[in-house]
Amino acid sequence: MTIKLGTIIKLKRNEKGFSQKELVNNICAQSMLSAIENNKYVPNAQLSIGHKYC
Repeated sequence: MTIKLGTIIKLKRNEKGFSQKELVNNICAQSMLSAIENNKYVPNAQLSIGHKYC
């Protein structure tokens, strides 16, 4: 079974206790993070580099 990136991001965000708004912190729009977490959008490398888990 393959776990998608958005699912991993959501799980890690919840483990750390961040809201979506706290996590994006001027990296991208909260709506974009929602789309990523729901596996409707795959972030590009530039967005991924700014991610707090990198």
